[in-house]
Amino acid sequence: MKSILIAVITILLVYQTHASSVFCLESDEELLVVKSTAWMSADGYFLINGRGVSKRAFRIGYNKRVKWTSKYGSVTFNQVAQDMPNGGMNEKGLVIEVTSNRHITSQEGKGRKISEIQWVQYNLDMYSTVEEVIEGLEALKIKQIGKGLVYFLCDPTGDKAVVEIFNGQLKIY
Repeated sequence: MKSILIAVITILLVYQTHASSVFCLESDEELLVVKSTAWMSADGYFLINGRGVSKRAFRIGYNKRVKWTSKYGSVTFNQVAQDMPNGGMNEKGLVIEVTSNRHITSQEGKGRKISEIQWVQYNLDMYSTVEEVIEGLEALKIKQIGKGLVYFLCDPTGDKAVVEIFNGQLKIY
């Protein structure tokens, strides 16, 4: 009876908080990224994003729009619009998934800014490894427009990272 009560309470808490999680299972032969999600909207669609496509981010404040041409193709799951994925994988095997955290804020500092969700597509388009994404973090500042997001990154080498913005500062784990 006690275990049933704990299970019911857990389900109710997860349902009310719209929680999501992401993790990576690793063996000698493969990596498996697993994500559960409980976004407010259940609708979404998969997109195939080609390489060599010119793109531009939304204008944020008085900054010039961030523009880029995709170096890699990708498959993404989108709930908002094209180039605004909740996660995906590019042709080199780089995976970026997001979870929400209401305590996340925008990144402080001057420089070119990109929305928290377009940041996912930009990195899938431009980089092939977690190391490259980490090295490129200073090129763009992440501006929170909607939900605060935490980013999970993984690549075929087994390299993994979590990226978030806490109190305006970029944190990498």
